[in-house]
Amino acid sequence: GITTINSNHWTFRIGACEDILAEWNVMLGYRNYSDGFIYSDCVRATARYMFARTGDDGIEVKALGSYGGYKDTIPVAKEVLFEKCTVWNDAAPAFGVIYENYKPIDGVIFRDCSVGFSTCSWSPNNSALNIRLAYPGTAHWKNITFDGIEIFECYKNAFTLEWNLQGGSVENVLVKDVTVRNAGAAIRVNVDTNPILPYDSLTQLCKNFVFENFTFAGTKLTEEDKESALYFSYGQPTYKDLFTMK
Repeated sequence: GITTINSNHWTFRIGACEDILAEWNVMLGYRNYSDGFIYSDCVRATARYMFARTGDDGIEVKALGSYGGYKDTIPVAKEVLFEKCTVWNDAAPAFGVIYENYKPIDGVIFRDCSVGFSTCSWSPNNSALNIRLAYPGTAHWKNITFDGIEIFECYKNAFTLEWNLQGGSVENVLVKDVTVRNAGAAIRVNVDTNPILPYDSLTQLCKNFVFENFTFAGTKLTEEDKESALYFSYGQPTYKDLFTMK
C-alpha cells in the first residue's frame, strides 16, 4: 500500500473509476481539509484495510458530477464498499456520505470498520458516522449501510443525519450492529436550511431509516429511548419520527 504524510488537502481521492480495489493504504495528517480516503463518482469500488488519521473527514463517498456527462437521474457513485478500515480524525465526520455531493448515489456499504478517536470539533452536527445532504440540488441517495461498526471515543454524535444548503433526498438507510463505547450523543437529526423545511416535507425526503442493534455505552437502544436526551439529539422534536429503532 501507499503511505501519505501531512497532505495539505484531500489526501487520497480516486475519481470516475469502475471496478477498482484499493487496500493497505495509510493516511497520516493533521491539517483541516486533509480528508483521508475518498471514492468520488466511482462504480463497483472496494477499499479495505485502510488507516486514516486526518484533521478532517476520514473515509467517505462523494458524488461530485465533476467529470462531465452525468444526468441527475443516474447514480454516479454506485456499489461502493469500505471494509475493515479504521479512522482517527479531528474536526469532521469519520465515515460517511458527506457534504460535497451533487449527484445520485446508490449502494454504499461501510462494513466491519472502527473509529478509534474522533473529535468532530467543527460542528455540533458532526459525528463518527454521517450522512449529510448539502449543496442546492435534488440528488437522490439510496441504499446506504453501516454494518458492524465499533466507535471507541467520539466527542460529538455517534451518528448524524443532516440537511443543509437545501440538499436532496435519502432512503433505505440501515445502521446495524453498531457498538459505541463513548460519545456525546448516540444519534442526532438536524435540518439546517433556509427556509426551514416543514416536517411533512422532510418525511418525503427521508424514508426507511432503520437502526438495528445499536448499542450505546452498554445500552441497546429501543424506540422508547428516542425520548431521552441522554442518547438522542434533534434539531426539532418531531425529527425523532424519521427513523425506527429495532
